[in-house]
Amino acid sequence: MTWNEPEDQIPVGSGAAWHDPTGGEALAKGCSDLLEDFLKEIGDMESEYLRAMDGAS
Repeated sequence: MTWNEPEDQIPVGSGAAWHDPTGGEALAKGCSDLLEDFLKEIGDMESEYLRAMDGAS
């Protein structure tokens, strides 16, 4: 299945259990927010790790 398939061609039982009336815009924004949060968290962890490594020298 590709993301470009029309809804009526998605096989039944494929796990797509909801209909997004916004055309995917809200879902894409939610995913974007999650990605930003994830990248910020990774950046914070990297900074903390580098500070710990500097303190261990």
